[in-house]
Amino acid sequence: MKKAIILVVASCGVGFYAGYLVVGNQLLKEHKAEMAKLQAAWEAEKASLEGRLSRLSAQAARAAGGSEPRTAATPATASEKPVVVAMAAGMQSPDEILTRLKALQLQGATPQSKREMIRLLDDLVRSGAAALPAIANFLASNSDIGVAPQGKGKGGPGGQFRGSLRSELFKVVQEIGGEQAEQLLAGQLRGATSRDELVALAESLEAMAPGKYREAAIASAQAMLNSMAGTDAQGKGAKQLYDILAMYGDKSYVEQAMGQLVQAGGRLNKDALDYLQTVLGHESLPLLQQLMQNPQITDAKSREEVVKMSAGLAGTSQEANRFWFDLVSNPNLDAQARQKAIAELDKRGFQNKNEPTPADLQLAQARLQLLDGLRNQLQDAGLVQALDQARARLAVMIDPSLRPALQPTPKGKKVN
Repeated sequence: MKKAIILVVASCGVGFYAGYLVVGNQLLKEHKAEMAKLQAAWEAEKASLEGRLSRLSAQAARAAGGSEPRTAATPATASEKPVVVAMAAGMQSPDEILTRLKALQLQGATPQSKREMIRLLDDLVRSGAAALPAIANFLASNSDIGVAPQGKGKGGPGGQFRGSLRSELFKVVQEIGGEQAEQLLAGQLRGATSRDELVALAESLEAMAPGKYREAAIASAQAMLNSMAGTDAQGKGAKQLYDILAMYGDKSYVEQAMGQLVQAGGRLNKDALDYLQTVLGHESLPLLQQLMQNPQITDAKSREEVVKMSAGLAGTSQEANRFWFDLVSNPNLDAQARQKAIAELDKRGFQNKNEPTPADLQLAQARLQLLDGLRNQLQDAGLVQALDQARARLAVMIDPSLRPALQPTPKGKKVN
């Protein structure tokens, strides 16, 4: 009887042990599979971080004027074959990514689709130079898909969504970097027919290779401005094109811009005027003086714009000081325009008002003296308030320790 009991117990023990081994092996397999997934995810994340670090290092080297480090997306010379980044496990090919991007946008913009789009655009960047042929093919098709702009937060690579898949791909090419990427964008710049695309391409190329594509960007912007001259589009979409010229300090378009200043209805072309004052600097004073006397300018808002722009020159010369002083103390001019000319004193004409240069500090001091000479001549309460606020902000620029005492602009009194 005892032997029988022992045999039964032994059999149960062997069965339990065998079951334990089976279950244990199964759990071990599942654990290994899960670890493999985690490892693959880590490798993918590591590749992404390393890629971003390499691109940032390359951009920093270019900005500093040094030699650019070799990366998978940046060949040593244009003649070398690009080194292709090995795709992480599970990552789609560039063609597949583009197909997925188009399908996502056609489905409609949702928070989930935007997050997926960000991930796919980042995957294109991680693909390096291997993604450039697929991107070039899409751009050559002259097709596009709208991308809902991001209100806040991260858009595609480099920031917020620009509004179209083509523009997002320009940013991807910019992040990939290298001579091959530059040539792809430069080719698009030469054939750009859209104002928004021209601006996006000029910005990307300037970030990649400062000054290298200056002439091409200027020529394209000028050609587009000339094609818009005399049309309604001139007053609606020219600002960004003028901004390209101003970004490069180009003065070759000054004569044409002057010819485009006065528009139908006696209005001023504000975008052309902004460009002229930016590139001419102190030399724009005679132009502003002439505009105030020009009988063709009958629009009141346009005259207000000239009054406001006088602040950009105040403090730079005796003649500029007199011009500004006469405008803001003239009771025959609109009080709101005069307030703006005072309020702009701490905004216009500085190299860097947040971190003032010695020249900025000297200009701020000169403007403080102007305001002190004007105060006793003002009777209008709104003008006096604008003067006191501008004076306080200029004083803080000179002595940052005064900032805690700076009073915010009262609601309803903000001057735009």
